[in-house]
Amino acid sequence: LTRELGLGPARQTLGALLVHLEVAPLTDAGVRRSLNSPLDDLEDALVVAAAQEVDAAVIVTRNHRDFRDGGVQAIGPAELIAGVAER
Repeated sequence: LTRELGLGPARQTLGALLVHLEVAPLTDAGVRRSLNSPLDDLEDALVVAAAQEVDAAVIVTRNHRDFRDGGVQAIGPAELIAGVAER
């Protein structure tokens, strides 16, 4: 977000989006579960573990491919913004 908008606008946009989103925490159990993930990237596995801990409907990412086998639907930022705008 910062790369595309700049720091100030990115902070403002994220703050506005947090009205509609929940940021998932990551627990010790989630970190341990991510170590056995089928995903190739540990950071992606950690994101999936956090999402699973809160039964998240989606993960928002620019890189859908990396989350194909993660078990949680991945959508892009544009899809998120379009969905929020519809509400």
